Amino acid sequence: MNLRQWLSLDRFLRPHGIAWFVLAVTLLLSTLLAWNIQRNIDLQERRRFDDAVGQTLTAIEQRMATYADTLGGVGALFYSSEYVARREFQTYVNTLRVPERYPGMQSLGFIRRVRESEHRSVTQQILEEHRSNPCGYPDFPIFPAAASTEYFLVVFVEPIARNLSLFGRTVMTEPACRAPMERARDTGEISASEHIRLRHGDRDKSGFVLLLPLYQSGATLDSVDNRRRALIGYVFGNFFVNDLLQGIFGERVVSNLGIDLEVFDGRQLTREQLLYDDDAVMHSDVTDHASPYRQVAEIDVGGRAWSLSFTALPAFHDKFGSKLPMLFFIAGSLLSFLLYRVILTRAAHASERRQYTEMLERLARHDSLTNLPNRSFLLEQLKERLQKNPSNPGGMALLLIDLNGFKEINDTLGHQSGDTLLQQIGPRLQKLLRPTDALARLGGDEFGLMLTPLRGTEEAEIWAKRVIDEIHRPFELDGITVQIDASVGIALHPRHGADGSTLMRCADVAMYVAKKSHHGYAVYQPELDMHSPRQLSLMSQIEEAMRLEQLALYFQPKIRLQDGNVIGVEALIRWHHPEEGLIPPGEFIPQVERSTLIRPFTLWVIEHALLQCRQWQDLGLPTKVAVNISARNLLDSELPDDVEKLLVRHRVTPDYLELEITESAIVADPGRALDILTKLHDRGVHISIDDFGTGYSSLAHLKKLPVSSLKIDASFVIDMTEDENDAIIVRSTVDLAHNLGMNVIAEGVEDQETLDILKVLDCDYAQGFFICRPIPAADVTEWLRALVSKPRI
Repeated sequence: MNLRQWLSLDRFLRPHGIAWFVLAVTLLLSTLLAWNIQRNIDLQERRRFDDAVGQTLTAIEQRMATYADTLGGVGALFYSSEYVARREFQTYVNTLRVPERYPGMQSLGFIRRVRESEHRSVTQQILEEHRSNPCGYPDFPIFPAAASTEYFLVVFVEPIARNLSLFGRTVMTEPACRAPMERARDTGEISASEHIRLRHGDRDKSGFVLLLPLYQSGATLDSVDNRRRALIGYVFGNFFVNDLLQGIFGERVVSNLGIDLEVFDGRQLTREQLLYDDDAVMHSDVTDHASPYRQVAEIDVGGRAWSLSFTALPAFHDKFGSKLPMLFFIAGSLLSFLLYRVILTRAAHASERRQYTEMLERLARHDSLTNLPNRSFLLEQLKERLQKNPSNPGGMALLLIDLNGFKEINDTLGHQSGDTLLQQIGPRLQKLLRPTDALARLGGDEFGLMLTPLRGTEEAEIWAKRVIDEIHRPFELDGITVQIDASVGIALHPRHGADGSTLMRCADVAMYVAKKSHHGYAVYQPELDMHSPRQLSLMSQIEEAMRLEQLALYFQPKIRLQDGNVIGVEALIRWHHPEEGLIPPGEFIPQVERSTLIRPFTLWVIEHALLQCRQWQDLGLPTKVAVNISARNLLDSELPDDVEKLLVRHRVTPDYLELEITESAIVADPGRALDILTKLHDRGVHISIDDFGTGYSSLAHLKKLPVSSLKIDASFVIDMTEDENDAIIVRSTVDLAHNLGMNVIAEGVEDQETLDILKVLDCDYAQGFFICRPIPAADVTEWLRALVSKPRI
């Protein structure tokens, strides 16, 4: 056969020749297509691997941020209260529903710093609290046998039932905890421990500890030395790494995609540093497998570096795609179908990855219960709007909404009903919103509402009323109709802040004011912000002012209307500031009442009042003194004993001391108020109700209290000569007090006519500028001496 015959068309048109031609063409096409497919597979696998790594890192970092926020919330509990009792701490932690909402969190607790001088008082305090309310804690002293200049003791830990071994431990002496505690103390930031073994049931599990430092309220924290001095303790959480990661992604983290995850504490990838292995069984038989995809990433956890090692296992690779080249060689006639199936397979994989990515993004930016945006998303929205229009005056408002009565619904109907109510809040409020507004759930029963555009304060208040009215409408919860109210705090841009975080803080302060005043809503006012720069400065100087005698007592006399004799004086505090001059009480006393200084402050006033009382008695001018105490003082079980000690120290009999309390102080906790006041009364101290008529106390409470006098608020007395309604209130109060066996003191007497009317109404005592203004003790002494020689009023 010559070349012409071999190349002739007839030869190639024959079946055998066509078969070879088709085979050659299909082999060539299959080879090219297989090469191209394999290349795309490699690229897609690399992209899928990188996406899985990035999404996993983001999810872990977000979960750790959530746990950090949880520790911050527990820390806020200690900052907002002078003293946190076991029951209060236990109730707070129980409301967090740690096992459900925070997988991997073994415990939440508080490590208290106790100096050697506090050893005895802290021991007594803990034992007394155990006797009155054990809350599941063991009954034994928590201090170690070895003496020390200071201790760091676990005094709270919840759930206590499964964490008994932690109670009372001196954690600063434990090597694994000392370094992170010192780091947290010096930086003021959350700090994580190294890899430790935590007890769980009858075996140990891999875990770590997060610690958040707490400092004295009002302390200056601008240096390491200041932070060390101001440290009062730590909020801590113990975490199991396995449970933490499985709580985010399920039983396996990323191995469902064929990727093995190993987490190491530090930068050394050794078995000793291993915190977590996604699925050791899954790859135990392929340890020699050389994966083309391997990546080590690092994240920061409380100041420690965690190394995350991702390795693609054989299961990660597209097994069907790897067989495509051979399939094309074997079955060229099925090429179109196979390509179609590959496209479908690839599309399905891409869809799964896209859905997984969207799920993670939504979890990071939305609340899982209500489907509303979360705090992070709202702050992003605020930042975005402020960047678009940073100087638009009054163009934006942030409303912080807190539900009143939500805890009672949870406690009465259960958390499921509470969750149902929270899910109904979003749809109700969203129907009020405009396209430019944004609503978010910030956590618990708090919601945030961004309003823009806005014309000013009046429009913001109108929006607040709309929100309150909408929330007040009845809710249907499993066939039960319930109603709740809301407290709304308002912050305006740029008046109250130029960024989202500042607006959020100001709105939170305003919400606290609204909640306390029961007015429904409040606009942020700097003078009510105890954390404003000036208030923080004043609060940091109070202790020094008491020590340096910058505080002084002025006294205002009270007279008996029947004969004009002085029956006592009321002690009133004044602050002679070395730089600002005389600071009115209203600018610092409300902040003191909300801080831990209220106890030493009140005892300072009582002691100096008794000291002056003793001096007057020594001069032959025996005069009773009255001192105001706050609602926080009525929560202090040691107050009766402290008062008794001061009376003995200054040799003053109890009948020369009168303590004045407001109606609101009684209403705050009637049971405890009655107990404290009864103990004071039993010691001989007189009790009077101050500003009567302005609070919300009921006769049922009033008649049970050991009260000897009622003080009619000056707002009724000042205008009684002009306003018949005020005169009726004064007359009714006098009759009420006398029927209850009490004396009546009228405040705000500013003229002779008012004094004459009070005599006619049979009022017992009077006090006011017409009689005498508040004056220093030396002037009171001269006034008392001069009054002896003057005719009676």
